[in-house]
Amino acid sequence: MKKRIIIQKKNTSSSDPTTTTFGDTYTNTNYDTDTFSDYSDTDSQRGGSRFVSIVESNYKAPKNGTVQDNMTKDEIRQKLEGYIPLRSMRDKKILTKLPNFKTWIRYINEETKQFRTGGLLMKVAYPDYIMLVNPSQNLTWSVQLSNNILFIRDPALQQQKPSQNQVKQSNKSKNVNNNKDEVEIIKDKLYQLYLEGRLQQKR
Repeated sequence: MKKRIIIQKKNTSSSDPTTTTFGDTYTNTNYDTDTFSDYSDTDSQRGGSRFVSIVESNYKAPKNGTVQDNMTKDEIRQKLEGYIPLRSMRDKKILTKLPNFKTWIRYINEETKQFRTGGLLMKVAYPDYIMLVNPSQNLTWSVQLSNNILFIRDPALQQQKPSQNQVKQSNKSKNVNNNKDEVEIIKDKLYQLYLEGRLQQKR
């Protein structure tokens, strides 16, 4: 049986989402994921049909709800650490400048107060909606901009955080330096053996 997504319109609220009164459990979720990585949509860029809309999938929510359905208030706050809210439509206009398949979006429905760990930004149809994708299952769904508070990673923290390439280069440099140190140690030991007359040259 196919699931239908019912979109409820509501005016944008200016309330602070971090202090909103959340219930300890949530219902009617699509799926749960909290995985973030640099994601390359090569198939989609070539015009392929890599992704499947969650409406067209055979997804069925677990009987007792997903992980995000059962998150506590403290767990939700932890998920939002390092994120900044986009409350107004003016705030959400920044979405048009964010890179697709590189930007993770979390959100809270203002009417139901449901928190969603979200997905990677796939498409922006400002000011109406955005499309997100679950990179582990390649499922897509839409999120209305009018009645959801969105959360994106704080750009200031992103700039401070080294990229994966920078980390790899740093580790590579450390390995090279370590190898050089090991070579120097071996040379010193060989030279010491030579001075002690314990090292003989083979003819």
